[in-house]
Amino acid sequence: MAAAAADDAAGKTIPAVKADTADTAASQPAVAAAPAGTAEKTVEKKPAAKKTTAKKTTAKKAEEPVKEEKKAPAKKTAAKKTTAKKTTAKKAEEPVKEEKKAPAKKTAAKKTVVKEQDEKAEKAKEAAVDAPSLDEVTIEEVKAVTAPVEEPKKPAEEPKASAEEKAAAYNAFNLDTIIEMANELGIEKTYDDYKKLLIANNDPEQIAKDLAQEATKAKSFTFEEDGYDVDLIPVLVAKVSDTIDWDAANLLPLGDRIQEACAMELGEDALANTNVYNTLFDTVREVLMIAQQENVHDLAQINEMTGADVKALVVKFMDVAYDILKSWQYNDVKYYEGFIYSVLSQFEELHQQLGTRAMMDVADLLILHGDFGLGDANYHYIIRENNIKDMIYFRFANVYRGIDRDKARAIAHEALQWVDGRYDYYQAILDILHN
Repeated sequence: MAAAAADDAAGKTIPAVKADTADTAASQPAVAAAPAGTAEKTVEKKPAAKKTTAKKTTAKKAEEPVKEEKKAPAKKTAAKKTTAKKTTAKKAEEPVKEEKKAPAKKTAAKKTVVKEQDEKAEKAKEAAVDAPSLDEVTIEEVKAVTAPVEEPKKPAEEPKASAEEKAAAYNAFNLDTIIEMANELGIEKTYDDYKKLLIANNDPEQIAKDLAQEATKAKSFTFEEDGYDVDLIPVLVAKVSDTIDWDAANLLPLGDRIQEACAMELGEDALANTNVYNTLFDTVREVLMIAQQENVHDLAQINEMTGADVKALVVKFMDVAYDILKSWQYNDVKYYEGFIYSVLSQFEELHQQLGTRAMMDVADLLILHGDFGLGDANYHYIIRENNIKDMIYFRFANVYRGIDRDKARAIAHEALQWVDGRYDYYQAILDILHN
């Protein structure tokens, strides 16, 4: 039973060994037949030896293709197809050699492709060389732009505006704007200056010619570029002339108007009082403009020129202003202050006679409108600059009687340091102090 089992095992095992060791059969000598008792051992040992040899042979054969190209799977397939005979093994070598050449063909094919690509690249380079480069194209464009161009023809001069067109444009402006334009031309005059010129000499054409001579900057302005020029002067004179009440101006000379203004009185009607103030103000201003233009500083000379008493006119104006400005605005007081100082400074005699009074009038009006600091400062200046102080102290204390009685008494008490019974206002100061 054991021998039969061994035979069956040998019969089953040996074919498998032949199939596995077919690759190495040609390289090993024939093995003598083993005794029946050792068949099982032989069968078990030979496959191990044959497998090892087969692996070595396969490894050796696999080395050569690896050098050229890693084709190990192809060689294993070829090795399986070979028989146990040497002749079959030798025949199997030829396909291997042919397979070894196969990479060479592939390499040759690759070289052919590379050559074709090189040829195409060379042709592309030649085509690129023949074609103009980007730099060259750019240079050509620059040359085309920078090519000499004919000088542009000078534009034809714009036609100058006619006198009628200029007059229409100037008439569209208001009088204040035209006066400002005339100032830019170098004519430094106000509306009152133009009005006085027309009243003194009602010859608009001659006045326009004289004003054109005063326009020192007229050459710098053109109507086409600046919108106005020296031709605006006749329009300016005409516009000022339209604002003058020629009936009143022609009927009464300046001397007569001064006398009428001095005869005006304030009343209960506020509008009538305003008219009195404005009439006196306009008359005094007209006298002042004449004196400034003629450079007159002597009171007797201006009286002769106007045919009236200018000092009486100024005093009347100061009286009316002192009464009416108490109920007007603070800004009206400040405007009056600047105006009356201009009038008095123009005439030396009037400045000496009325200067102190004008300063006290302004100081009183400032205090009555609540500007105590500036009003007090004015009074302290007047006291310091004058030797006769009784009237000044009296007015200073008196203006505070209806505002601050304690301050009025303090001012009166201070006055007694300088004022005694010899002065005209001594008793009036005592009344303020004790009442």
